[in-house]
Amino acid sequence: MRRRRSFLLDFTILFAIGGLVLSLATGFFVSRVIGADIKNKTIEDVGQFTRQVTAAQITNQLRPDQLDGPLQGPELASFDRFVRHIQRHFHVEPSEQP
Repeated sequence: MRRRRSFLLDFTILFAIGGLVLSLATGFFVSRVIGADIKNKTIEDVGQFTRQVTAAQITNQLRPDQLDGPLQGPELASFDRFVRHIQRHFHVEPSEQP
């Protein structure tokens, strides 16, 4: 005579599988949210640092009156050399802007 599986055993198995699936889905979701938050915060921090360093370097390179309008002639050439030196030093590829 074959015994029939009890309702309690079936419920326990389904509950265990459901709990496992729910735990895995929650873990995946939380890791994605935390990972995205860390990535965004890191990008924000690097951007802030870059703005501060760039502002300090440009301030040291230009006089206040040169910040009021476009650079021309020798001032432009000098600043262009400075920017190219920084690009080479930090291995930055020049952007392709029109």
